[in-house]
Formats: sequence, structure tokens, C-alpha cells
Amino acid sequence: SSGINAEYGGIGTWAQSDVEKQPSDPGYQTAPIATPVEEESSYVPSNYIKRVQALYRYTKASDDELTLPVGALVYVLQEHSDGWSEGFYNGQYGYFPANFTTDIR
Repeated sequence: SSGINAEYGGIGTWAQSDVEKQPSDPGYQTAPIATPVEEESSYVPSNYIKRVQALYRYTKASDDELTLPVGALVYVLQEHSDGWSEGFYNGQYGYFPANFTTDIR
């Protein structure tokens, strides 16, 4: 099942089972940080400021957003004070919620 992301004004969705479980809950699993999702594009934007990895699934709600599976490696191009970032993933540019990701080296 999925829910509306109210924290960002109802933009985008996530799998409730991915975000509502706590570490103490039975069946709790963290994102596979050591196992990134394969990217279809070998292009790397030269102006990226860092790389992040998706901790949760994110399904875009508009054409200017990115859909990210758990484990997606995203090149961040710009960070915004409203909690959204602009990035490049899988051959596409778009916005995504920064709190769905973690910095990687």
C-alpha cells in the first residue's frame, strides 16, 4: 500500500511498509546500503556536488521529479532549503525528497 507524503504538501508517494516500521519491529529491514541498484546510464554529470543512496522507494508525482527504488545511487546537483534536492539518476534529471536518501562516499 502507499500513502501521500503530507510532509511535502502531498507530493509523491512511498510504501508505508517501508517507512512506518521501527528497528524494534518484527521484520524491520534497513536499505541495502552496500548493494546499490544498477544504473542503466554510464553518464555522470560533471557538476554534481555529492552522491546519495535512496533509503526508501519514492514514486514521482510530477514530470519534474525522479522515481527512485531503494538503493538507487543519485548524483545531487543542487540542494534546496525546503528539503528537496535536484539530481540525476538513470539518465534523468529531477527533484526528489532529500530525507529519503543518505550521503555515500
